Amino acid sequence: GKIVEQLMTPEEKQTIIECCPTSNRLIGQIPEWSMHPLKFFTEEKLNVLICTDDPEIFHTDWKKEYEIVEQITSKARTLNEYAKDLASQKLSQSS
Repeated sequence: GKIVEQLMTPEEKQTIIECCPTSNRLIGQIPEWSMHPLKFFTEEKLNVLICTDDPEIFHTDWKKEYEIVEQITSKARTLNEYAKDLASQKLSQSS
């Protein structure tokens, strides 16, 4: 039960990882974008949800976050495809 669940990878659990690149870097003390875990998440094809965290405090918006995602991963289109796939899975499950 719980031990097996703890050993499962996020992909096996169909977990969605919320990622707020700007606040992750500032709060998480990530010294440079190339070290951001988002690159690993996308390489491992994990489900990632890009968000803004306190946009007024961090002076960011969706466009800036998406530009950062492109800079980190060079795979922004792939993230968009993940979102579409996830949405279609949810729709088919609810039917």
